[in-house]
Amino acid sequence: MVAAAVADLAAFLAVPNWFGVAAIGAIGYLLFSAFGAGWFAIRRSALAGCLSVIVGALIYGAYSLWAQGASLGASAVDLVGWEARLLIDLLPYAVGGAFAGAAGGWLRRRALARI
Repeated sequence: MVAAAVADLAAFLAVPNWFGVAAIGAIGYLLFSAFGAGWFAIRRSALAGCLSVIVGALIYGAYSLWAQGASLGASAVDLVGWEARLLIDLLPYAVGGAFAGAAGGWLRRRALARI
C-alpha cells in the first residue's frame, strides 16, 4: 500500500496538467495503482486501494506545502488545512481506489484458486 501511495505521487505532482485526456490518464494511473495495492494485500484489499490514494494525497500535500511553500512561511496549521481540503477533494478518487483495490484482491484470489 505504501509503495502504491508513493507511486501515486507521480500523478499528484502532475495535477496542473489534469485536463482532458491527461486527466483520464492520471485517474487511470491512480486506479491502477490502487488495483495493485489490492492485489498485494492479503486481506482488506478494498481498504488497501482506498488508503493508497489517501496516503498518496497526504504525501503530496506535505511535499507541496513544505517543500514549495516553506519559503512563503507555511506553518503546521496551514498544513492541516491544506491536507483537509485535499482529502475532501480526493474523496471520489479514494472511493474509486477502494473499488479498484477490491477488484485486485478478487482477481488475486481467483488466480491463486486455480493453482
